[in-house]
Amino acid sequence: MNTQVVTKQIDDKSKYLELKIIFKKIYSDEKTKNKKEIWLNLIENKKLWIDSIEKVIRLNTNLCYLLQNDQDIRKINLPLYKLHYIFDQDFYYPNNNAEKGINKLFDLINITYGDLEKLLQELKYVCNIILFYDNNKDKIIINEYNYLKKISLPLKGYEELRINLITILKKFKQIDIIIANPQIYKDFLKEINSFKNRYIKRYIIEHKKFQDDIDYFNNKLHNLAEYRALKNLSNITNIRVAYNLKTIKKYLDSFFPKKCYNCHLYNYLKEHPRCNCGFNCGETFVIPPFKKIKPMLIKGIHEYIKELQNSFQYNRLINKHIENHAESPLKKLLNLDIKELNNNLEIFNKELINEINSSLIYTYTINISIKNVLSEMKGTYNLREKNIIANKIKNIINKKINNKLEDIKKLNEENKIIINIIK
Repeated sequence: MNTQVVTKQIDDKSKYLELKIIFKKIYSDEKTKNKKEIWLNLIENKKLWIDSIEKVIRLNTNLCYLLQNDQDIRKINLPLYKLHYIFDQDFYYPNNNAEKGINKLFDLINITYGDLEKLLQELKYVCNIILFYDNNKDKIIINEYNYLKKISLPLKGYEELRINLITILKKFKQIDIIIANPQIYKDFLKEINSFKNRYIKRYIIEHKKFQDDIDYFNNKLHNLAEYRALKNLSNITNIRVAYNLKTIKKYLDSFFPKKCYNCHLYNYLKEHPRCNCGFNCGETFVIPPFKKIKPMLIKGIHEYIKELQNSFQYNRLINKHIENHAESPLKKLLNLDIKELNNNLEIFNKELINEINSSLIYTYTINISIKNVLSEMKGTYNLREKNIIANKIKNIINKKINNKLEDIKKLNEENKIIINIIK
């Protein structure tokens, strides 16, 4: 073993062995020439060791904070402080007086450690820690800790997993042993991976059941006659109502989870404790009573029927279409009694919607929002200025209509402009 070299980067076990041999030779080698060579080597490279030790002290401290284990910072860093103290002392003597320099080094070691064996034990600890950080094992430990801390397990039904999780998290408090002993570190990672595999397996099973329940709910919802009817009515091109299918879907999505389409869940869970859909172990999907959803669907259907039957513009266009198409199903729609809706939901099929769109094909709807109009009307007015208020409203609406008309590039005389006042 070459005892003359302590390289700039302490990155493998041989550096520990080199330093160990250097200290042993200082004690045991009787040849002044060899001692002088070793002593000069220490003088030359001690700054490199000081820099490495200071870096590891910082990394240790940061690791303890990230693991919420700051009370053990001093215990973990103590061997580093001691070795740093040795290298930080001035044991150089002018004229290369190795004998005096080595004697001073002896004194420092004896005062700090008591004997050489104690120094060598702590030197191994320090070098193992340096290797730990050189190999970026701290990043692995931090990632695993953060992963485990984010796992959420219910109190009941998960007792074994919870105990395993708590046990592993407690072991992060023994970080001084983990980072200084490569075998303990290896065994610890093995224990973590074993737990994660069991957790992931349980998670995937429950996640699948949750998604199956969502599928069951969606299939049942989509097969409702009311849902199918409103879905078809929502495809009418020129009519918009408050309770269209898009609005109801938005409402349902705010209360009921969406279907998850994570096709690589197993690989995803290796890096993340939860699927990106947010599912946690123990969650169950409670299928809501459809008696609370049907009234919303019915209300939307009513709004469409009201527009088609009672709107002067739409009614006139539909009647004109019926005059030219005697067999059109629109006849039944115009004569439909809302009270009999539940027995006639099947008429709202794709054929009917195509007929409606055909009858309104030459229409262009302009939506005027009351909210936008009112925002431009803000102000204080005298009661005698009623005409001014009315004219202002008229001018605002005219301006909005004209702005909309400018967007119509092709407008022939057959087009019917319909103004739709919305909230």
